[in-house]
Order: sequence, then structure tokens, then C-alpha cells
Amino acid sequence: MIINQFIKNNCDSPIKATGNPIVLKTISYIENNLSNNVSLNDIAQYIGLDPFYLSHIFSKEVGSTIHKYVVKKRLNLAKKKLDEGYNIKQIISIIFFKGYHLFTL
Repeated sequence: MIINQFIKNNCDSPIKATGNPIVLKTISYIENNLSNNVSLNDIAQYIGLDPFYLSHIFSKEVGSTIHKYVVKKRLNLAKKKLDEGYNIKQIISIIFFKGYHLFTL
């Protein structure tokens, strides 16, 4: 299936390591909320920063936008679930993809 191959080919790209507490808190929030609708505004409100400033700091430190980071984390989780034998519909419900169109970066 095309989606299975896409997931397997678009995961595991490395991110830059960071010790920035803002970025670490952002990453923690994202990882704890992958099953929810994770938006820049929600993350910024949780952290207590302006969304544009948070986006700038995150991109500078991680080398990726927050949106791309969230999508990659979801793709990595999808790959893991595929390897465990889950089907696409189950994976979509687990990682909150609202359709196949989100499998693009």
C-alpha cells in the first residue's frame, strides 16, 4: 500500500539536539499530546510565550518548524504501529490524523 511505504520512507530523520528549556518543554508537550490536535497556539499558551517567538526559537534550535516536527513524530509513531501489525484506520485513530492528506510535509 502506498501509505505504508510513505510512512516507512519518511520517518526517523534526525533532529538537532538542544538543551533549551523552552524547546524541551515544547517537545514534551508535543509528545504527550500526539493523540490530540496539537497547534502552535495551544503549545505557546501552555508554555506562556508568543506563538511567533516560540516558533522562531523552536526552528532555530531544532532545525524544523513545530508543524513539521509534530508530523514527523506522528509518522514515527505510525511506522511503529505498522510494524506492530496495526492497520491504517487504527493508526489514524491513534495518532489523530484527520485523513490521509496529512501524510505530506
